[in-house]
Amino acid sequence: MTSLRYDLGPARDLDAERPTIAQLQRAQAHALAAGDRRRAALYAVIVRRRIEAAQHVAAA
Repeated sequence: MTSLRYDLGPARDLDAERPTIAQLQRAQAHALAAGDRRRAALYAVIVRRRIEAAQHVAAA
């Protein structure tokens, strides 16, 4: 089994290289496949917050 690592680097670089929702969902799937339900749940929360933020901006 291959272990995939997602290295986001320093926090100051996150805005420039913000992972897409698709990338976060892929990371969630890999976490689930690895049996890491806690990390998968975290990715799900991040995706949900991104979608809610986008909907809020679109409604404004």
